[in-house]
Amino acid sequence: MTQPRILSFTRSWKFSSPGESKVAILFFYSCTFLWGYPTYLFWIMPLSLNTLWNAHATFLLGNALMWFLFLKASMMNPGLLPQHTDEYYQAIRQVDYLNYWEEGKILLPRLCHECHLVKPLRAKHCRIINRCVSGFDHYCPFIYNSVGYRNRPYFVGFLTTMCLNSVVGIYLCWNWFNVMGRSIFIGIGFLFLSVIATTSAMMTSLCVYMAAVNLTTAECFKTTKYAYLLDHQGKFFNPFDRGIILNFMEFLHTIKPLTEEELKKAELTLV
Repeated sequence: MTQPRILSFTRSWKFSSPGESKVAILFFYSCTFLWGYPTYLFWIMPLSLNTLWNAHATFLLGNALMWFLFLKASMMNPGLLPQHTDEYYQAIRQVDYLNYWEEGKILLPRLCHECHLVKPLRAKHCRIINRCVSGFDHYCPFIYNSVGYRNRPYFVGFLTTMCLNSVVGIYLCWNWFNVMGRSIFIGIGFLFLSVIATTSAMMTSLCVYMAAVNLTTAECFKTTKYAYLLDHQGKFFNPFDRGIILNFMEFLHTIKPLTEEELKKAELTLV
């Protein structure tokens, strides 16, 4: 049985993983390093460092934290599952025994014929990286990686700090206008940061909500696709919701998720 492949530094920075456009992440790098930081260092900082030192300290610390969280979310293994498992081949060998399938000992929707494994509950196959990911949430082109069980907290932290940095950047640009007057160059940055702040705030709010109710993005937007999110009457039912405190603790990996056996004991329908 092969072990999950650790996403390497080379993959993240040389973009060797196939199947997805690099436009989003290159746009992010370009805007940040070719415009954002030079503008801040040569225009914004000299003007207000002494008078707004607390805002600058927040901005610098926030950026350091943002890049740490970005690199963690981008470079770490999101929860890749082993390929070519014995369980999968055993399931395939049982295909002729219909009563074996009917008893639910092997669940057809769980078989992944790309990775050759029986997917655990909540695992999904990511078509971009072509691997099954535990607790798959979605693929994000801005971090050039899948978001799964392992790196999801870092991804949400990245969104949160990006929103904070954008808000502080908007404040510093507004101060520029008050002191120096109009500037098309700074004005474009002000509008760009406003869009980033709004977008990242919306995404962060959605991610925090999903963490609070213990759902992934895939599950939240496609509830009817997953039978384990439907009760006996076909209505939405979330078997993973343990209450907001325990949900956040599970999201932050301070407690383990409920096992399928524990869910079955609670008489929940699993598929």
